[in-house]
Amino acid sequence: MCVNVSLVGFQSSGKSWIGATLAQRLATPFYDLDTLVLERGNSLFGSAYGSVRELFISIGEKSFRNLERLVLSEHKFYGILACGGGSPLDLLDSETIVVYLFRSFSTIWNDLEQKISDGASPAWIDLSSPFASFQQIWEERHPVFVERSRYTVLVKEMHRAVQDLHSIMVQAYGK
Repeated sequence: MCVNVSLVGFQSSGKSWIGATLAQRLATPFYDLDTLVLERGNSLFGSAYGSVRELFISIGEKSFRNLERLVLSEHKFYGILACGGGSPLDLLDSETIVVYLFRSFSTIWNDLEQKISDGASPAWIDLSSPFASFQQIWEERHPVFVERSRYTVLVKEMHRAVQDLHSIMVQAYGK
């Protein structure tokens, strides 16, 4: 099946796993924007950042978002693209079907709390007031995800979300 789908949502919403699983099921290419940005960042800066978090911390949010913009502008994605949690959605191909993988505020917050306690907090979390900083990000991004997406898939269980998304793709693209 030839598809052009971009998955958006907050960190820990399952974009990468669900996207890769669905792409395998549909026999279509899968792209993870975070991985592409990390590769491009390592190439541009001549560094060996081990994670998106390291790159984000090293170059700062503004430069990181510019790097995302660069990668999005350099590629034409056909298949399934898992966007980063703060990716500039205005640069997505106008032909792509944008799908918001939705997890509730409290579910994502619980995941973030665990990451914070494990010392693996996202780079964008202000550790002096993590709840307030997440709430601010939620209030900024959630309405954009809702507005920009053609479909919203509730993610409670990953395999079920893949099935739901597969049904949407069959409806949108046919067999």
